[in-house]
Amino acid sequence: MRSSVRSLILRLMLLVELISFSSRLISLTIRLTANMIGSLIMLKLIGSLVLFILSINVVRMVLLMVGIYVLEIAICVIQAYVFSLLTSLYLKDIINLFL
Repeated sequence: MRSSVRSLILRLMLLVELISFSSRLISLTIRLTANMIGSLIMLKLIGSLVLFILSINVVRMVLLMVGIYVLEIAICVIQAYVFSLLTSLYLKDIINLFL
């Protein structure tokens, strides 16, 4: 009786851990994809706005676009850091699980 309960609990724990690691991978993928698509949409909208308002002041619009591109590069660097940090933490969890 006792070993069957232990076996059932171990199987249940294995299933829960597999779902946990799979959901981490899926959430990391969705997060990175959403951030990349969001930044592309934002650049497209601001670029079309610049074309619409181009006649007002070209220098200000160019400075605005350069500033936005610098912001996008900073966001990409932060996303790469977060991705590598989370990936290393997830890998550490998996390695420690099986050791």
